[in-house]
Amino acid sequence: MIRKSELTKDFYKPKEAGALIGRGPRTVSSLVRAGKLEAIRSDINRILIPRDSVAKLLEQSGLLLEDEDAEFSYEPKGGPPSICKRAGKRSHEIPETKQGS
Repeated sequence: MIRKSELTKDFYKPKEAGALIGRGPRTVSSLVRAGKLEAIRSDINRILIPRDSVAKLLEQSGLLLEDEDAEFSYEPKGGPPSICKRAGKRSHEIPETKQGS
């Protein structure tokens, strides 16, 4: 999911837009040629997709979060717990051993 506030660029290349929606740059270029996605051509004839068109594409794909919805998303800190090779248990499940007994 992409937050609307994360769309910071004015224009996106097909590769960048494709990465946001989980598709390749050729798919995005095909959408532009078919007229399903608004785009412009740069001075050197490159396809550039305006931020609003990328947002619309993300919304149609169900991948766009409005900024007020984004505050309720959960992102764990630090990644997954490590695995203890010897016991095969997660690090937070390993019982503490008594020292000096």
